Amino acid sequence: MAHKKYVLLFCDPGIDDVIAIMYTLMHPQLELVGIVTSYGNVTKTQATENAAYVLHLSKMAHIPIIPAANTSLSTPFQQPFSDIHGSDGLGSFKRPPHSPGNIHQFDTIRQIVHYYQEELLIVELGRMTALAFALNLYREEMAQVGGYYIMGGAFMVPGNRTTVAEANIYEDPVAADFVFTHSNHVCITPLNTTNQAILPISLINKLAKHRQFGFLIKEMLDFYGDYYKKINPGILGAPIHDVVPLMLIHQPQLVQSVERDITVVTDGVAKGLTIADFRPSSKKGKHKIAIGLDEQAFIANFERVMLPSN
Repeated sequence: MAHKKYVLLFCDPGIDDVIAIMYTLMHPQLELVGIVTSYGNVTKTQATENAAYVLHLSKMAHIPIIPAANTSLSTPFQQPFSDIHGSDGLGSFKRPPHSPGNIHQFDTIRQIVHYYQEELLIVELGRMTALAFALNLYREEMAQVGGYYIMGGAFMVPGNRTTVAEANIYEDPVAADFVFTHSNHVCITPLNTTNQAILPISLINKLAKHRQFGFLIKEMLDFYGDYYKKINPGILGAPIHDVVPLMLIHQPQLVQSVERDITVVTDGVAKGLTIADFRPSSKKGKHKIAIGLDEQAFIANFERVMLPSN
């Protein structure tokens, strides 16, 4: 059995972030030790409430939630993406009243990192504003982290925020560039990989019967899937971008990857563009970039973790 990994999750839940939280909680070799919530798919307040609700459903409300960034360091305020994630970030589902969660101050990040050190993995699923602040404020502690797994970027493929930029990078490219410059042991899963992480309708129907999360998954993924059908009529399901970096913690063989240094364009017409030198003669770099995905293995892993009794 693989060694258990401790995960500190930075996110902006958001439908696929919520699915990623569920996946982390269900995975027998992952232990969620904290959630850092920020603006992005929804407001920071909504992100915090959504994270608390999922932990409440899981009977894991003791896990610390750390509300962090309200807005970008470098991009004017953008309205949340209600057409993709719904008005509150849970698709058509309306959150009932629930426990507000185990809320902590930002310095809890430092305490968690200091406690777990190299046994901790940081997984970033949203805009990198809060992670950049943590790397700046707690430089010595953050250098001890065992690895960083990031969902973001697009390399030589179209973006989903602009023609060249992926949303997480575009919304705060200065923070993203800071993170890539000041962190080591980074594995990034860009749109090149996550656009292939599609849950088929047959699996979504199975997930709708999940004993803890089924009712929520069904309403979220129906809403999410309808959005993707509008922009890509031929798509066969919903791409769950944010699960991929978590899956690679124990199954790196699901992707093909190259090691290069990443830079980010921080302004101008190409703002948010992620750049790496993929020429055969280019030097090996410090960032591992996932380029492809074994789609069938992704689906099988997701079903095995989320529906272990099947």
